[in-house]
Amino acid sequence: MSNPADLPHWPRRMKAHLAAAYMGVAPSTFHSRVRQGRYPSGYRNGGNVLWYKEDLDVALDALKGLVPAEEEWRV
Repeated sequence: MSNPADLPHWPRRMKAHLAAAYMGVAPSTFHSRVRQGRYPSGYRNGGNVLWYKEDLDVALDALKGLVPAEEEWRV
């Protein structure tokens, strides 16, 4: 796989390593923040866990204070 930073467009659904790159953190940091509830949990699809770009965008917006944290990804 190529370097995620080289992608012209991010996929709508991402595995953890790509979601971590999208968020700009290491995979271990990404998983830690998911466990803490700071980032959304992924969705299971067969044997994979995938994160939707839109959910990650909401988490990034919450970090900037644009939306209340957990507004979109917590049910």
